[in-house]
Amino acid sequence: MLLGCLLAAGCGGNSSGLPQSTTAAADPGVPQAPPVERVQLRLQLHVGDRFPLRKVVEQELIQKAGTNDAADTSRSRLEMLLAITVEGAGEGGSRLAVQYDRIRYRRDGGRHPVEYDSAQPPLALPLELAAYQGMVGHGFSFWIGADNRITRTEGFAEFVQAALAQVPPESRDEVLLGVEAGTGEDGVTDFIDDTIGLLPVDESKAAGESWRRTRRIARPVPMHIDTLCTLRELTDEFAVVDVRGDVTPLLSTGIQAVAHKAMQVLVERGTTVGECVLFRDSGLPKESRIVQEFDITITQPGQAPVLQRKRVVTSIESYPTR
Repeated sequence: MLLGCLLAAGCGGNSSGLPQSTTAAADPGVPQAPPVERVQLRLQLHVGDRFPLRKVVEQELIQKAGTNDAADTSRSRLEMLLAITVEGAGEGGSRLAVQYDRIRYRRDGGRHPVEYDSAQPPLALPLELAAYQGMVGHGFSFWIGADNRITRTEGFAEFVQAALAQVPPESRDEVLLGVEAGTGEDGVTDFIDDTIGLLPVDESKAAGESWRRTRRIARPVPMHIDTLCTLRELTDEFAVVDVRGDVTPLLSTGIQAVAHKAMQVLVERGTTVGECVLFRDSGLPKESRIVQEFDITITQPGQAPVLQRKRVVTSIESYPTR
């Protein structure tokens, strides 16, 4: 293309008979395109790295039990202060530990609004909050593989026992779903998949290029998330990744999705959109905000289907230290 421009501009003639420059780059009048910067965004951790983080999950749930019934709307906000420490790193992956330091929860709507802070817990803890209080000061370890996904956990059973210590045995299955989805093993999986898990695997990328990541969620609601990630911006310190995806039903998982066997929960459709800002030197997240919206149908024998429209906004801020 440069050669064609030079010929069209009449630079191919040499009436003086003097030798011409052999390269167009020597001519200051010819603009040169800057080289395209390509980077390999990958996780680069060191033993002892520690990053405190703040994770906030805001949910809005609109529920309608029948065609003639008015819709009920409820909102909740779950805020967690926790810290993740790198315990080991090698070719087989990285071993990290998570510990929960403080949990705050608020639920609006309904007849009984809830306000909770683990630093100032009420004398009589409602059932749904007992597990949150039991989690503070405890944690577990997990491994991240070469694909930036969690491969296994260690100490999670003991973590659950500590969280459910004040929950009556007959209610533990139901409470456990909230622990897993919001804060525990699945909650950490959310954090990894919404940040570190967005990294392309073994590929260098330039600004404007895209790649795909998929995820299967079995509990508490089975769903499949197909995400298109785009490297929107590169700076000297950060990489900004744009996230857009579709949520579809996951029809067969082999895992009981809800505590009540007779209940069936199906995601009809959904979308996910947001962005994540990653540190270029480590691959760790600086901040992210992911918005998911989906429609859910709940059916139980002898009852009319319940339709739900759910909106979940997950925000993460981290402060890596070495």
